[in-house]
Amino acid sequence: MKRLILGLAIGVSMLFGATAVAEARFEAGRDYEVLPTPVETANDDSVEVREFFAYSCPHCFTFAGPMHDWAENQAPEEVEFIRTPVVFSDSWRPLAQAYHTAEALDMVEQTHIALFSAVHNERRRFRNANDLAPFFEDHGVDRETFFNTFNSFVVDMNVRRSEQVIRDFRITSTPSVAVAGKYIVNPSMVGSHERMLEVIDYLVRKEIAEGA
Repeated sequence: MKRLILGLAIGVSMLFGATAVAEARFEAGRDYEVLPTPVETANDDSVEVREFFAYSCPHCFTFAGPMHDWAENQAPEEVEFIRTPVVFSDSWRPLAQAYHTAEALDMVEQTHIALFSAVHNERRRFRNANDLAPFFEDHGVDRETFFNTFNSFVVDMNVRRSEQVIRDFRITSTPSVAVAGKYIVNPSMVGSHERMLEVIDYLVRKEIAEGA
């Protein structure tokens, strides 16, 4: 009996020790930033994970696929994944409008990676609506529908909302990911996209555990 109790005690000790080591891998200020003031999230019932990206950013292009795959593997009742196109200058606005146009047409899944590929693999330049219209036509959207949506109040409002969200989260580089309205993760802190996803996953599990 004493040996059994001792074995259980060692097992529990090893379990907590392994957990502590896992948690020690990621530290605030080193692997992620803690926002001085949390930003209100859209849904209190799940952990919000918000990806800030720009179609012109090559690092965003290489990160988009792994980020999408990670999000697809999360339970929807636990994680709400949101994308926010970044507008750091007026020249970035047309591509942000393109994302919100696809969003309004309920076709982000068809166009998101394809638009990245058009920019970085095909070297296409999208400076305005006229440049973007053929891309959307290639994905089954007629020109009239595209222009009406691209120039709509809804798309303009969503671009403006994205710009405000960028300010609220103090985003200065892409790709960046906000978790639970509290934490910011970006490659400059963690060094790689793989580790970036590990930190995001850690913060999500941390939020779920603390909310349980």
